[in-house]
Amino acid sequence: MSYTNRDLDRSSSFEEESSGLNQLLKRCCVGGKAFFDALKAMITRLLFILHSLIAIWRVTITTGQLYWRGHEWKWFTPSVLFYLAAVVPPIWMLELNKLNYHESRLNNTLFAFDINKNSLNFLPLAISNDDWVLIVEQALLVLIIVCRWLMPKGDLTRDQLSSLLLIYLGTASDIVDFFTVMSEKQIVEDKGFVYCILFIWSWSLFQFPFTVTATKDNETDENEENQPDEKKETQREKCMKYVEIFLESEAWGIMISVLMQDGPFVIIRLIAIFKYKVFNYTNCFFACKNALVLALQLYRLISLYCEKKENKKKKGENKAKLGYNFCD
Repeated sequence: MSYTNRDLDRSSSFEEESSGLNQLLKRCCVGGKAFFDALKAMITRLLFILHSLIAIWRVTITTGQLYWRGHEWKWFTPSVLFYLAAVVPPIWMLELNKLNYHESRLNNTLFAFDINKNSLNFLPLAISNDDWVLIVEQALLVLIIVCRWLMPKGDLTRDQLSSLLLIYLGTASDIVDFFTVMSEKQIVEDKGFVYCILFIWSWSLFQFPFTVTATKDNETDENEENQPDEKKETQREKCMKYVEIFLESEAWGIMISVLMQDGPFVIIRLIAIFKYKVFNYTNCFFACKNALVLALQLYRLISLYCEKKENKKKKGENKAKLGYNFCD
């Protein structure tokens, strides 16, 4: 009887070991399949890029013309747009996972991934997933500024490029502090408002591809206005001329700042203050700051309109005087 019990114990332990081995093999197979799928996806994309480069290289050799001159567009930077389209979705996933973890910890459940376990074992310091989210978010803004500095400036002057980088720096500091709104418990519990915050944050990032300092000075603008019309412009040429005048003025940079950052930011912060009762110092300070910047931007926009109107009035008076003198 004791021999039989011993055999049963051995068989049960063997079954447990075999089941554990089977689970380990299944995990290895799943992990290996995911790794090879990712590897195949990377290889196919590299082949696409390689073939495109070979085709463009053959065109330059055959025609003797250079199609890649290293110049950036004047008012828009496509590479920054593609970079944002690639990096914003992972940040959404990291933020939502972090919120799910904190919510599960408050509710004493364990369905979310443990944030404090994921650290770098090969470094002397442990970096939690909370810190990783901050590193990724802040590195995004730092890389945009540094890479825009290193890019070919194209038609921009050095003064315009330096002004653009300073604008990017101020914008980035405000965007970094925007995520402090989600640190409050009453806001984390409202998933709809969390999605609104993430959307506004993503929306504010897409102002970086625009070059808002590619403007003309007033002297150049007045000289172009005083030139006589050599030919009659078509309707399309007039529309393109007005669009170019708008892009070369400060008005479109102000509109981008108002519509993509200061306006949405102040709305979100005011909702957090008055609806969710978030009366901390940081939120109140940045709400006042965004409201003040919004008021100053609108004041600047009105002043530009008044200045343009006054210049047109002076131009009409000068033309009338020139016509009067010619008649005399």
